[in-house]
This record gives sequence, structure tokens and C-alpha cells, in this order.
Amino acid sequence: MRKWMAGLVLLVGCASAGLDAGGGPDTWPGTYDLGSINGSALPYLVSSFGTTAFTITSGGMLLDGKGSFSATIEQTNVDGLGVKTISIHASAGTWSAAGDSLKLFTSGGIFLRGPVVRDAVALTDNAGVVYAYVKRR
Repeated sequence: MRKWMAGLVLLVGCASAGLDAGGGPDTWPGTYDLGSINGSALPYLVSSFGTTAFTITSGGMLLDGKGSFSATIEQTNVDGLGVKTISIHASAGTWSAAGDSLKLFTSGGIFLRGPVVRDAVALTDNAGVVYAYVKRR
């Protein structure tokens, strides 16, 4: 679960559309908000076991102009007694461009890649989970 959660921290997916030829890696740095996971809007139910539920309620990432990124995911856990716990999971690493795609790497070996479409990026992890982020204006 921990490794999966580390991947989830990374971010990040809006459904991808055609690539925007007007932008490029120079325009990518900035702050992004997690909008959906696997095409479902937040909050996103990660899993539930009986009366215990794990839900992603928000997330974001920051791409700097020097090739570094940081990301956070807010997770809400509700146990069988109805006790709610909120956890913030953070990750950081480097980013690079591959044509019109963004690649994220962490020191823990997590890798995500996806197309950048105007002000949105849809990142897919090794398990096939898609995280859609939208750039703040």
C-alpha cells in the first residue's frame, strides 16, 4: 500500500486530448491541482474494506523551472467506528520533457509519464493509474 501511495502522490489525470502545439516545456513550470484519478473526479475512493474507507480528497504538484518537482496528496481514512484521519503524503524528485510529454522521477524509483495538453497533464504510473492535473492561473 505504501509504494502504491507513493505513486499516487505523483501525480497525478484530466482526460487527455490532442496535444497543444502552442506550448512547450518552457511553459510547464507552475502549480497544478489534482482534478481526477482514472477519469473520476475527487474525492476518489481508493479502497474500502468492510466499514473502513481510504479516499483521496485533494492533491497538487509544483514544477519548478530547474527540473525539480514536489507533490502532495491528501488522504482521508474513515475506520469502522467512523473515526476520520486525514494524512498528507508528500513526494519530490525531478521532471523532464520528452517531446510533448512530461516525465517525473523520484529517488524511490517511482516514474510517471504523460502528455501535456494546454494547461493540463495526465500522468500514468506503472500500474496504469492516471492522475489528471490542471495548472493554476
